[in-house]
Amino acid sequence: MSVACLKNALLYYNIEKMNEGDIRKLSINQRIKLVREALKLNQRDFATRLSASHGLIAGIETGKPVNIRLIKLIASEFSVNEAWLSTGEGEMFTTNDDPQFARLLNAYKDLPPKYKTLIEKMIDILGQD
Repeated sequence: MSVACLKNALLYYNIEKMNEGDIRKLSINQRIKLVREALKLNQRDFATRLSASHGLIAGIETGKPVNIRLIKLIASEFSVNEAWLSTGEGEMFTTNDDPQFARLLNAYKDLPPKYKTLIEKMIDILGQD
């Protein structure tokens, strides 16, 4: 289980949940912005992780066409479900069938907010190696 995958899953549980019908109505551009916000990244940091320009991400978030290469890159880099990104169907992040991962994620969901914040900081520190 990678630190990035764990971090993405933990952050997912901190965003407000929208119902699936509302998500399907969003454009792919809006779903890309939702991913970025769920990951708590600004446009510049999101672009850097994708080896893209800040201007490209800003343009996409305001309606510029999105190509399949970028969809695949976002899905790969951030463990995002490619189908969700393209159509709004399914879960935002890909799932992990590792039982230890599921146990950790369930334990995290039951923690008080102050402990969630502590764990997120620890994951950030571990991810810097």
